[in-house]
Amino acid sequence: MDEDQDKQKAKYNVLYQNTPNPFSEDTKIEYCIFQNFQSAKIYIHNLQGNELKAFNLDKSGQNYITIKGEQFKEGMYIYTLVVNGDIIDSKRMILTK
Repeated sequence: MDEDQDKQKAKYNVLYQNTPNPFSEDTKIEYCIFQNFQSAKIYIHNLQGNELKAFNLDKSGQNYITIKGEQFKEGMYIYTLVVNGDIIDSKRMILTK
């Protein structure tokens, strides 16, 4: 990705699909957060809607978090990016064993 694309991306809050997906060990969730934000989190929920984990995000720009497969049981999960109290996007990830 070139520098102009990075600057353009930094103007928007974006959640990307985790890679790899499905995964069995670790997966990476990339996101981009516009520089002027008060709070940002990625939430992990099961399909019943129960919150399993929340990650506080403190840097603007393009970043990622790593999810360790050992933290969860095999199955499908929903992860959501919330910036300044607004839901930006949600995606599904699948953990296999």
